[in-house]
Amino acid sequence: MDFRYTPRQADLKARAAAYTELLFRYEEQAEEAGGPLPADTVRELTRAAIDAGVYAINMPEKWGGPELSLLDQVIVEEEFGKVTNCLWDIPWRPANVLAYGTEAQREKYLLPVIRGERFDAFAVTEPGAGSGPASGTSTATRTEGGWLLNGEKWSVTCGDIADFLLVQADAGRSGRPPSSSSTSRHRAYG
Repeated sequence: MDFRYTPRQADLKARAAAYTELLFRYEEQAEEAGGPLPADTVRELTRAAIDAGVYAINMPEKWGGPELSLLDQVIVEEEFGKVTNCLWDIPWRPANVLAYGTEAQREKYLLPVIRGERFDAFAVTEPGAGSGPASGTSTATRTEGGWLLNGEKWSVTCGDIADFLLVQADAGRSGRPPSSSSTSRHRAYG
């Protein structure tokens, strides 16, 4: 078996490495700020990631992503992992669950994230429960106007800069999406 990168993968690695070098220039500024970089800097770095084809790497071309295979995503993430201070989060990967929303939800939430216009964060972690999906106790109950969420989330990665959160909560059988399997426990997102 040949484990060498294909020419396309070598090019992808080079683009991810070049973008990572750009991020390195902002490490000291991020460290000194103790938080997110200024919004205009984040917008510039986001545009650079989109131009380099290393933004929204988990999304298909039909929605504006580069449609990278899992191996290709690992190649990119290996380069991003060299950067500190959460700079690796500037080249955003939208929450995969957004791909399973309705067309209207994709238009409202996913596509603006892929275009770098908005950021999402996934709220899973709960006090005493950690980040294990089955260990959470938050619930979502369908109401006349939408959903009533009960529970507490904390330590939401990038929650401080997100435009919206996807909250993981147990919705019971009534929260089951029409296309899901018939398991006994279902989750509501959004």
